[in-house]
Amino acid sequence: LMKPVELFRDQPRLLDRYRDRFQFILVDEYQDTNHAQYRMMELVADEPGAPFAPEAEDRRDGPAPNLMVVGDDDQSIYGWRGADVRNILEFEASFPGTTLIRLERNYRSTERILDAANAVIAENVRRKGKTLRTEAEAGDPLTLVETADERDEAEWIASEMELRMGTEDLVPQDFAILYRTNAQSRELERALVERSIPYRIVGGTRFYERREIMDVLGYLRLISNPQDAQAFDRVVNYPRRGVGDVNQDRIREFAQSKGIPPLDAARQAKEIDVLTPSAATSLARFAAAIDGFRDRAETAGAGELTEQIVTDMGIFAALADEGPEGEDRAENVRELIAGAYEFDERLPTLREVEDLPEDATALDLFLQEVSLITDVDRHDPAANAVTLMTLHTAKGLEFPVVFIAGLEDGLFPLARAYDEPG
Repeated sequence: LMKPVELFRDQPRLLDRYRDRFQFILVDEYQDTNHAQYRMMELVADEPGAPFAPEAEDRRDGPAPNLMVVGDDDQSIYGWRGADVRNILEFEASFPGTTLIRLERNYRSTERILDAANAVIAENVRRKGKTLRTEAEAGDPLTLVETADERDEAEWIASEMELRMGTEDLVPQDFAILYRTNAQSRELERALVERSIPYRIVGGTRFYERREIMDVLGYLRLISNPQDAQAFDRVVNYPRRGVGDVNQDRIREFAQSKGIPPLDAARQAKEIDVLTPSAATSLARFAAAIDGFRDRAETAGAGELTEQIVTDMGIFAALADEGPEGEDRAENVRELIAGAYEFDERLPTLREVEDLPEDATALDLFLQEVSLITDVDRHDPAANAVTLMTLHTAKGLEFPVVFIAGLEDGLFPLARAYDEPG
């Protein structure tokens, strides 16, 4: 976005051409603009012939009569991707003489919802003062429910949906569940699946279909079943360990020629002439690591084993190299680990009440539960279904019944939000 600004700086005649072209300029969702967008708007809104002003000198003597922006500083939720709320907060200083019109009447929400929203947003430090009002009815009261943990929370939400669909004129598509991070969807998905309540995730992928989750599950499945060629293919070079496509093809061909699983072939990697020396070493180390995890799985819980795999195999380190998106993926992996530990806590009870194989390890049974969830978790995207999504995705939408999950310090708001003024 800075390229057009640099072009306008270097080509003043081109800048004037755009100034002549756009008689009036309207910028919507102005609270979500970044600095480059602000500079481009400011330059084009100026009069033809006006010089390119350096940022230190870009305060003008009067308003820009051809410019109108629409926005709400209280809805600035994209700072994490570069939006700068100062653009709207300081607009009147940037364009002296600006006429400010407050649109405080709300046509969508009930009085009780607005009262709650006004009370919460009033705690913000950097904002233009305003109080939303409505002529709508008071509406149903907001309900705050305290639960023991995220599993208990998901159980309550799903059971409440089930109850209300049975006693009121409501269907799945009337419900939405909102959360702060995608990692929170795991328990919610499980609770809905167990009650056969159809759901869809908007703006995201189902928990167990996320790339990073499938990678970790690939390790777990290979450890549980060393003959699983599909799991081997998924994780043999993740994180990258110098076993490229060519060497993967060669180890696969060797395994097929000998009628053995790929993991067995990897154990013999140093004896396979067609492999490069570095790839052979990496494959042998990989096979040894899997064998070590298999020994550990005989006695370890699913949570402990999953955490050890993620740490020892460098998965967290690989995700850290992916930047902000990698941090979101790492949060999903942490949620998977937490889910595995939670499964371990339930396992003694499950062994008592269910007919589980006595020789089945915690890992085997954990994978069995995950498999049950993912097998049932198939539906027509166009079907009548509960909507799950983050609050960012939900902006501008409305539903008859909304649940907001995870209202706790450190999660909603996130811990880093306390360090940011606003």
